[in-house]
Amino acid sequence: MDNVKLESEFKKISLDAFMVELFLTPADHASDYKATSAPSDIIFAASNDGKSILDGFAYPKDAHRSGMNVVIHGPAFLAKMDGTHCMAIVIVNSLGYGIFGRNQYAKS
Repeated sequence: MDNVKLESEFKKISLDAFMVELFLTPADHASDYKATSAPSDIIFAASNDGKSILDGFAYPKDAHRSGMNVVIHGPAFLAKMDGTHCMAIVIVNSLGYGIFGRNQYAKS
């Protein structure tokens, strides 16, 4: 923060820190997801000439610091994705270098 000279840069860094903290806070109750749902709604509402700017975004996982959560807007998912295979898994450990141990619970 010592190198930040402009107020606009300070605002960007502060907003980024706030959003990271918000998205990294574990949800203990169903209502806790509102904290991430509201910013997601705002992010997906951003548009240019009525066209959505983003189809999705990613943010760090709380439980596994090297993992990422990926959020894809519903309409973009339906229009651009074609699911051919899916699995329900739980990451059980991070082995480093982007390699993870996992348990698979279901597949389709």
